[in-house]
Amino acid sequence: MKRLLLIAAVCLVPLVCKPGLAQEKATAREAYEKVAAAAAYLAKAGEDGIASLGDPDKQFIWKDSYVWVARCESNSCFPNPRARAARLLISEAKCFKTGKLYILDLCDRVEDPNGAWTIFYRQDPETKAVQRQVAYMRQVPGQTFQVVASVGDETISMSGLEKISTK
Repeated sequence: MKRLLLIAAVCLVPLVCKPGLAQEKATAREAYEKVAAAAAYLAKAGEDGIASLGDPDKQFIWKDSYVWVARCESNSCFPNPRARAARLLISEAKCFKTGKLYILDLCDRVEDPNGAWTIFYRQDPETKAVQRQVAYMRQVPGQTFQVVASVGDETISMSGLEKISTK
């Protein structure tokens, strides 16, 4: 539990580092667009480009969200582009309500050219409020890793999410 709280706290770093951004809420469409852009960028930049995801000028940190890297093949991810030391095992990322391994769920479906969406719940480490989240993952072409972004969204359905990525 302490490890999950630490990881959740680390994930808030981008929000704290850019004052004022946390008030605006990122949308599922923005998550899709940012992940698609990051996948295209990293397809060219390769492994060396991963560190630049934490650069605010690259536009992969926006409003209250950011793009991060997963490595489905090795069961690991860096859930925060600025805290590469906060490595998390994908098999430890569970939905707060259901216990579903939501990143593994994405990994199982990421080979789809449209990417993959999932819905999960997380507990805010400060307020303890349970928040509904949607996450979008896409394979980076020519690389062995994936890019992901999640946003809070209380209403969008899975079919609504899939419409975003199959436009």
